[in-house]
Amino acid sequence: MSGKRARILIVDDNETIHDDLKKVLETRKETDRLEALKNELFGEDSKPSTPQIKTVEYSIDDAFQGEEAIEMVDKAAAEDDPYALIFMDARMPPGMNGVKTIQEIWKKHPDIEMVLCTAYSDYTWHKILEEFGSTDHLLFIKKPFDSVAIRQLTLSLTTKWDLARINRRYVANLESEVEKRTVKLNILVEQLSDEINQRKEKEKQLSILANYDSLTGLGNRFHFYKTIEKTIERAARDKNGKFALFFIDIDFFKQVNDLLGHDIGDLLLIQIAERLKSSFQGITPDYIKTSLEDTTKKYSSTVFRLGGDEFTTLVKAESVDQVVAIANQTIAEIKKPYFISNKEIIISCSVGISIFPDDASEQAELVKYADVAMYQAKESKGCCVLFDKIRDNEFLSKLALEEELKKALLNEQLVLNYQALIGHNHEIVGIEALIRWDHPRLGILLPNDFIPIAEKYHHMVEIGEYVLRTACRHLKELHNKGFNDLFIFVNCTNKQFYDPGFISIIESVLENSDLDPRFLKLGLEEEFSIKEPEKSLNIIKCLKDKGIQFGIDGFGKGKSILSFLSQVPENSLIKIDRSYVSNLEGHPNNVEFLHSILDLIKSRHLNAIVSGIETARQKEIISSKQCIVQGYYFNKPKEFNEFLEDITKLASVRSN
Repeated sequence: MSGKRARILIVDDNETIHDDLKKVLETRKETDRLEALKNELFGEDSKPSTPQIKTVEYSIDDAFQGEEAIEMVDKAAAEDDPYALIFMDARMPPGMNGVKTIQEIWKKHPDIEMVLCTAYSDYTWHKILEEFGSTDHLLFIKKPFDSVAIRQLTLSLTTKWDLARINRRYVANLESEVEKRTVKLNILVEQLSDEINQRKEKEKQLSILANYDSLTGLGNRFHFYKTIEKTIERAARDKNGKFALFFIDIDFFKQVNDLLGHDIGDLLLIQIAERLKSSFQGITPDYIKTSLEDTTKKYSSTVFRLGGDEFTTLVKAESVDQVVAIANQTIAEIKKPYFISNKEIIISCSVGISIFPDDASEQAELVKYADVAMYQAKESKGCCVLFDKIRDNEFLSKLALEEELKKALLNEQLVLNYQALIGHNHEIVGIEALIRWDHPRLGILLPNDFIPIAEKYHHMVEIGEYVLRTACRHLKELHNKGFNDLFIFVNCTNKQFYDPGFISIIESVLENSDLDPRFLKLGLEEEFSIKEPEKSLNIIKCLKDKGIQFGIDGFGKGKSILSFLSQVPENSLIKIDRSYVSNLEGHPNNVEFLHSILDLIKSRHLNAIVSGIETARQKEIISSKQCIVQGYYFNKPKEFNEFLEDITKLASVRSN
């Protein structure tokens, strides 16, 4: 590139992003295939046929705020050493955002190539067009980045910038020469025309790099979204315009990468791409017109690789039966054995399908519905699923609830209720913290309504930390008001318990609340020990050494591991599931069985909490065993202020 390394500026308030981009860009080695492509694209002398290694290097600078970036760009231009490409973060508090920064830079330096990076959905492509108009100097990508894509677009954009700069300088010099040498005007014009044609050809090749996946030759994610947008526009003008969107995910592809290596995985993807191109040849909507005249058939504008092992395509939809038949034929084709490096590989694929305009007429919904159907298909694998609004309503509701759950903590919608734990002398000995979600649309939601969603989508550690901090703070407040001997029982899920930062969170919670550790009892799910017994006991021992006590929540709800009781620390609480209490009255055998369990727990020097006490008879049956009891018979769970008011009144009555 002009014999000089292209300058790149990374503008991001997160230093980690700088480091990650530099790792991707600073030492990239190209293979012979990429070197040959560069020779073809940019007209360099052909290289020897023997393998060569070439390093693409850039001069990379850092800026952490928009104002700093503007100053650096101005200085570089003044020193005639301008930046070719800028990676711009969309958000950089507390300074100006990425969009404003780009606008300010382009006022003076409109030729700099820009890549706008964001992890948020603040800026859609339509919004970017509203801000900047139609421009070929801007790409819009979302985090997390794909390293191959970053390298590819960096090479494309810096080369494009360099060619444009050369062209501008050449034209400027040419104009000067025209003035001095008018006699050579016709010759120079002819030379200039040749140069322009060559550069157009190279820009066409650069367009290929920007729109097509370098591994498979399929259209990339960017090309897919442009294609589906245009297809919807054209189909909407046709009263019979109907097409199906296929989302295709390769089953077990991760296992291929893990067991056979990424090189085999790449070769497998290439073969899958060829099968998909063959399967969908001639059955895409007539609206799709490829802008690339590729006589080699290397590139495909009808099948797209969204990334990893996810593919998509658009299919004519004359009938639902026809669409399903095409999907099943594709699945059968993908299931045929692959032979790579003397290895036979057998995989399958899952296909999700949405239909325009039957399912949706908007791009975002159509894509989302195909994606939802694909996830439904992956539950069985090797099959196709048509999106169905009625069938998938529950699935979509869960997705919507998950999105709302992300904001629940921020909006203070998660609250704690407290229920008293009653000792055998009828005194309150502790309280249990019970989480509730005060949903603005659905009302109060119990843990069973949202905790499974929180665990599935990895929100449980954050929610669990909030519960611990709030519960310990409230217990400390009770201690300060004179209820010095109360302990608090806080439930923890397996996700929390096995999180690497669990012990650190507990230490931080106790330090910030100034709570004596012996008053905190962590309720663990009964099956937690089955997962990793040795690891779980090590965590328990570490926290027990700090003075924390434990409870096993829901004992008897699943398959109990009674032998594990001998390994649980002494004085731990075993919380008996309410199902053992609900059928006591009038059933002597059930009473005898529950008493046996309580005797066993006591023989192990453990303590029991019996939950679900709702009648005087149930209380009477349990009272002989001198264990802690809990239930609506004594009190209902209440928010902290109400609970504090009740317990204060109760203490006042007893003191009188």
